Amino acid sequence: MQDKSLVRLPVKYHRGWHLDERLARRSHIKQLFERGRTMRCYPLQLHYLVAPVEIPCHCVLFVVPKRRVKRATARNKIKRQLRAAYRQHKHLLYAQKKTTYLFLSYVYIGHAQAVKFDQLSNSISKTVKHLCDYV
Repeated sequence: MQDKSLVRLPVKYHRGWHLDERLARRSHIKQLFERGRTMRCYPLQLHYLVAPVEIPCHCVLFVVPKRRVKRATARNKIKRQLRAAYRQHKHLLYAQKKTTYLFLSYVYIGHAQAVKFDQLSNSISKTVKHLCDYV
């Protein structure tokens, strides 16, 4: 049983996947796709925007279109792999001591065939390094 007197660390120090990091509000998603910038790094397309509102961390959305990947199990597997790859590389974004946070959206633009985790991880690594220069 956990001690309730323990203080929970702020989201930016959390190593796993925290719910505050999920981009879920329709208004935020709409702003991201209308006013955000785009970067492609196959098999991903990144949409990003400096958050216009005060948020505690970077908010991320992962999209695998049904048009590209027909089977739900395959879409869910790719989304799981994307979240895992982002978790591995997100520390680079938080290493910078800046208080500006981003709305991020990773859209899978690859083919329906099984994609390797290394390829997704490399793409996310490149995009995160690009974002570090941007912020």
